[in-house]
Amino acid sequence: MTNKELSYAGAIAHFPEEVVEWMLQQQEIQGNKRDISVFEFFKCSPRDLGGFDWQNTSLGRNTCRKIIYEGNFKLFFEKFPRQQKPAKLSFKTDEDAWASCHKNDKWVFNKYEVAQRFLAPYGFDSGLREEPIKKTGNYISRPIYNLSGMSLGVERFMAIKGDNVEHKVPLGHFWVERLFAILCAPFDCDKIISIDYHLDANSVLQTDTVKGSLKNDSFICWGRIAEGEEGQPTSLLINQITDLCERYEYVNAEFVSCLVGGKKYLFPIEIHLRPNPDLKHFGGSDSIRPIWIDEDETFVSDYAKSNGKSRIGFAVKNKTT
Repeated sequence: MTNKELSYAGAIAHFPEEVVEWMLQQQEIQGNKRDISVFEFFKCSPRDLGGFDWQNTSLGRNTCRKIIYEGNFKLFFEKFPRQQKPAKLSFKTDEDAWASCHKNDKWVFNKYEVAQRFLAPYGFDSGLREEPIKKTGNYISRPIYNLSGMSLGVERFMAIKGDNVEHKVPLGHFWVERLFAILCAPFDCDKIISIDYHLDANSVLQTDTVKGSLKNDSFICWGRIAEGEEGQPTSLLINQITDLCERYEYVNAEFVSCLVGGKKYLFPIEIHLRPNPDLKHFGGSDSIRPIWIDEDETFVSDYAKSNGKSRIGFAVKNKTT
């Protein structure tokens, strides 16, 4: 009965969405056009003023008076109990998410599926290892599934239109245009945008954005940036992420920024049903740098421990230092 996109003010500004939606339904049932402004002006509007007649509803005149005129919304919910949404799932790792997420959402772990859904519509090619290359350019081969880490198993190569690349793309991998090459000049330092998404109490999508730097496929650092600084995700992706956020506490997406038609967009390379695990180390800082397992961390003044497989923590940098 609810419509999360419903907005209203005036005489019904304090009404629950469920009550307003029911009033709009009665308005249409009794032959009037659905028009919320009728009730914003006069909450008790009868049928001949564009509203509906209380006596001609299933609730009857007296009950409608108590709910609409007197504001006894508890009575409405006794008649029409609220539908409880199932609790959202919350995960800290991809392994946990894979094991316990909704079956229909497992497509997010399939990187080939992500490329086909969100890159192909904008002209970026990808294919299975047996498919010939469609246009000359720079490509990478990636595992179709990989819960262990974004860059593991990634190989770069150049290919010409029509090439068979089975000798370059291992079993269980696919090929995709290397978006970094479109973004970076010089091409020795790649940028990854990581955004955590969640829905607030009003179902408004909230974000937390950082930019990561990689050199020679090795991660250098994360730095905070303003939302939209490197471009915006496509509406196609935002609609999908918003849908996922209805079922999961956090959704993380990792992007590359590219120009398409003169406009800068963020194109996804991975989607996760958990937040970016590194963001918790920021605190009030501006950037963090990983400290690897074979590195001496004693020189670091502000140090956050991490449970990473090959790193022991992060060096934390503030604007004031």
